[in-house]
Amino acid sequence: MYFTDLLDDQNHIAYKNGIKMIKIWVNKLDDLIPSENRIQLLKIDIEGYKFFALQGASRILGRTDVVIFESWEKSQKQYHYKTCDLISYLRDFGFLIYRIEDDSFYSQIKN
Repeated sequence: MYFTDLLDDQNHIAYKNGIKMIKIWVNKLDDLIPSENRIQLLKIDIEGYKFFALQGASRILGRTDVVIFESWEKSQKQYHYKTCDLISYLRDFGFLIYRIEDDSFYSQIKN
């Protein structure tokens, strides 16, 4: 993966050609978390790249109780996926998806 300090403050993953980039090594979550551990809460906040992080967590999602993430179509668009893709992926693991509509109200997303 490549990073840069020339993009906005929200995300420094370099996905454009022609800018100064720094190569970094990344690991899948599946390779970092021991296979015998149960995960009660997995929080993902990586500015639009969460779909790929969760794809690298396919083995641990089956033993994860709750995944918390934020979703913003604009940040995901640059990586060519939508919130509905992320929701569908998590549903395949049996997760129910809820949305916070204000500080105290949660609603389940049906579709």
